[in-house]
Amino acid sequence: MNAVTIAIALVVGIVIGVDLACLFQRRSRRLRKRFGPEYSLAVVETGDRWRAESALEHRAKRAKNLHVHTLTPTEPLLEAWCEVQGRFVDDPNGSLVEADRLIASVMSAEGYPVADFEQRAADIPSGGRRELPWRTPNRAEGFARPS
Repeated sequence: MNAVTIAIALVVGIVIGVDLACLFQRRSRRLRKRFGPEYSLAVVETGDRWRAESALEHRAKRAKNLHVHTLTPTEPLLEAWCEVQGRFVDDPNGSLVEADRLIASVMSAEGYPVADFEQRAADIPSGGRRELPWRTPNRAEGFARPS
């Protein structure tokens, strides 16, 4: 090999290396923006940025394949949620079980898979961040708390 061939191969290698580094940096930036604090938590939990980013990308692909639609809060749903909250002081265990059942039924109606709690918890953030009116009734406009 002559010096020109070696120089060309070296330049091509450097260009490919810089391009890959930029690609990985854009990937990290995109995931950090999409997942917010969840990105940092995933890195800490896995102990490896590469594995965390792969898991978050997998989660994003799963969420993209879900056929999720937003429910319109109904009066019975709001009443049921307020009843669960009201029973918490007297029966915390029972109200937690009932709250989990109610959340699972809402998630199922919205199109989320609800069989596995861990998967269900992972699917919520990756499906998009939004506040549910019955989660924050004091901030929900147009929804009155049932008496």
